[in-house]
Amino acid sequence: MKFTFKHGPRPTGLAAVGDPYPQTDIKFDGKICGRILFSRQSRDWGIAVMVKITPTALDPAPFKNLAFETRFPSLADAKQYLLYKMDEILELNLHFLDD
Repeated sequence: MKFTFKHGPRPTGLAAVGDPYPQTDIKFDGKICGRILFSRQSRDWGIAVMVKITPTALDPAPFKNLAFETRFPSLADAKQYLLYKMDEILELNLHFLDD
């Protein structure tokens, strides 16, 4: 198994002016486990994966988003990084969303 990627719909009209790049879902075994997003402020790409946590009264969510500090100049570089670090990322106890 390996990570696969699904591109969201491309923004159109005035929305495309402020946010020209669609988000890309990160999938493993057909289930979403994170996203690759473009940052307008820093003009680069970042990766965030969903990691399982124990829900509490203050935070009832079953997961949290874990954003990587590493930034990438292109979407292709971010995808390549995920494929290269796949074994380490899978050790994080990922939370998966059903399609």
